[in-house]
Formats: sequence, structure tokens, C-alpha cells
Amino acid sequence: MRNAARTLSVLALAGLLAACASKKPAEEEEGIVDFFAPKPFHETSVPLPAPPVDKDAIPFYVGQSTLKFAVDPKSVAVGSDDVVRYTVIITSPSGARNVSFEGIRCQTRERKLYATLRISDNTWTRNMSKDEDGWQVMNSLAANSYGRALANDYFCDGRTVAGSAQSLVQRMRNEGFRKPLTY
Repeated sequence: MRNAARTLSVLALAGLLAACASKKPAEEEEGIVDFFAPKPFHETSVPLPAPPVDKDAIPFYVGQSTLKFAVDPKSVAVGSDDVVRYTVIITSPSGARNVSFEGIRCQTRERKLYATLRISDNTWTRNMSKDEDGWQVMNSLAANSYGRALANDYFCDGRTVAGSAQSLVQRMRNEGFRKPLTY
């Protein structure tokens, strides 16, 4: 009798396990939303901005560097894809300039180069990256990481965009040329 009861218990348990295994996972059931699940990223197509006007540029501090960094405030935009796009102007001590149109994804701490400005004729040349989508993780150890400085100091609050384009520009103007504290 004991063996028959034990056999029935094992069969009942096996049947219960089989029934549970065939049930849909909770995520597939209607009405359940996982707010913490990663959302698919769909990048918005944006036109290239007008070339920057040097007198309007807002300087920002990147670190111990002889280079000067500035952002064109008219180019700062926050897309519906939560990408902060901007034109950055990098000037060497000799006056050589590099101007590029870029984007930052606060959520993933990535940056992307969209185009560079040919100084000779003030025209943009689109980036033809060999990367699948051109996004690169910002390295916190890289020297002169202006993308990281923009993300940390002005454009991002943690993993979210710090506000509208206007508020980001105002934040840069209000906080000015940041330098680290010296003790």
C-alpha cells in the first residue's frame, strides 16, 4: 500500500511539473509589463547642423590638456530617441581646429561621430564608420575624453538626459568653465 501511495505521489508531482513547464512565461502573458527590461533602440535620423559661429561657442573643461574644447549652443538637440546631439570645437595651442557633430546616449554611456567639418570650405563630411552603428562606449580612463566630460558634467543625470536642449545649454552657461577643486 505504501509503495502504491508513493508511486501515485511521484506521478502526481511529475504531472504537475509537466503542466508548469508547458505554461507560458509570465512575460508572455497579456497585461504584464516589465518596466526594467531593456527597450529596443531606434535611432532618429537628423539633419546636419549649420557650421558653428566661434563667438557663440561655450567652452568646457575636460582635464589637464593644452587643447581647448567648446560646444556650439545652436547645435545642441535632444532627439525623440534620447540622444543628445551637439557640435564640438577642439582647438590646439597653435590654432588648428577640429569640428565635429556628435551624439551621446546617456542610457548606455556611448558616443557617436556623425560628421566632421571641413574647415577649408565649411562643409560637413559624414562619418563612414565601419562599426555596425557607430556607437562607442566612452572610456573613463581615456585622456581628453570630452564626450565623457559633456555627459558627466552637463548632458546626463546618471543614465538619463538631464533635460531639454535649452536647459542643457543653460546648464553649460551657468556652470561655466569647470575645473577640478584643488586642495
